[in-house]
Amino acid sequence: VLDNSSPGTVTVTGGTLGVGDYGNPMSITKPIVLDGGALGTTAGTTLGNATIEAPVSLNAVLNPFVILPGATVRLEGTVSGSGGLFMPINGGGTLVLASAPAYTGTTTLDLGTLVLERPGLDDDATVVLGDGATLRLDFVGFDTVGGLTIDGVEQPDGPYDADHPSGRFSGTGAIWVGEGAPEPEGYAGWAANFPGLTDTDPALDFDGDGLPTGIEFVVGGDPTVPDAAGIAPIFDTTTDPDHFLFTYRLSDLAASDPSATIGVEYGSDLTGWTVAGHDPDGTGITITVDAVPTEDYDLVTVAIPNALAVNGVLFARLFAEFQ
Repeated sequence: VLDNSSPGTVTVTGGTLGVGDYGNPMSITKPIVLDGGALGTTAGTTLGNATIEAPVSLNAVLNPFVILPGATVRLEGTVSGSGGLFMPINGGGTLVLASAPAYTGTTTLDLGTLVLERPGLDDDATVVLGDGATLRLDFVGFDTVGGLTIDGVEQPDGPYDADHPSGRFSGTGAIWVGEGAPEPEGYAGWAANFPGLTDTDPALDFDGDGLPTGIEFVVGGDPTVPDAAGIAPIFDTTTDPDHFLFTYRLSDLAASDPSATIGVEYGSDLTGWTVAGHDPDGTGITITVDAVPTEDYDLVTVAIPNALAVNGVLFARLFAEFQ
């Protein structure tokens, strides 16, 4: 049993540090150093599941993670060090890196699945995929590496994603081998400018200020700082006696992002929503856009007729969807 309450670091210089569930989900908060030893699950299936919240340092050339089939180990702390990450043939489970990887060694997968939720593999390092090994890229954009080997064959430079014929890649992101990776644009490029944004899911309210990260992108906020008070949409029910006015900031970057669908929805029960399109001769909804001098955003006002309310109730919300 690992005592998380006491200070110190768990250093593994030989053997295997075993983790697992067995009906009591295991979480490790002590920093872990692998320097000649391994980390592995004590069981397959979900009985081997574990979450390691603390950072993990890879000091040896190869640092084995022996995740048995059906088990998932999630590393929420940063994985750093001069060594490499190794998933050997006697594993076959899933290893999740929730934070951007910061180790500089080779990533070697003999069997099993490595999930990267953030890009960050060393630009000069090599990824080696053996038979039966897969890489799931749950981020947006590219992660540049120096080299890629699949089944012992060195691969040419360029992108590798879910469309690659090898079937070894899945998810929304891509590995880029060599130089020349395109700079991320739109939402992905914007999110990459915030190093502290460790989860770029646009639906997540990362900073806890009431605005999901995707909406922060639309209104020109900082997704790592609670700043909703100055940038959130404004509701006005008094200026126009016949309309409910919904005004939001639309950043120039969001307006130019072809992958983004941005708009306002309205409804009367918080479950059924209708897109508020400009239709002055039909629904009576009008949309006006006012430029804000010297600023990098416009103000968009959606005027929704009070007549669209049901039993005097009318709600509106800003939405953003990304391809």
